[in-house]
Amino acid sequence: MVAHAEVNVAITNWIPNYQYIAAGSTNVGTTGIATNTAYICIPVTNMPSLTTNQADEAAGDFRALVYGVNEYFLILYQEAPSSNRSAKLVMTESVEANSRTNMTVAINIQTKLSGTGVTIESE
Repeated sequence: MVAHAEVNVAITNWIPNYQYIAAGSTNVGTTGIATNTAYICIPVTNMPSLTTNQADEAAGDFRALVYGVNEYFLILYQEAPSSNRSAKLVMTESVEANSRTNMTVAINIQTKLSGTGVTIESE
């Protein structure tokens, strides 16, 4: 296994236009976002297979949202130089084609956790 001593795991290094809105923020406008809650925001336009209609909170499709977000993270992972990929996070994809128009896509995410909690292991 290759050692990854200089891995940059900063979120903004991986996700363009990523925004973190902290609890208590007054810069939320009239969006309905609660000011006592923290949020992460990724523009829908970053995700190639997700439309704004599919991501809409009222009329959206949860399956499309889950696939779109995971596919986007997989694309970011695959496009990152291998020297910047964490040894503690591995993402893979497999595609099973049943016909020209029907296929099954599996996105596998493996993360090494430390201890008994859900703390990501240090590099």
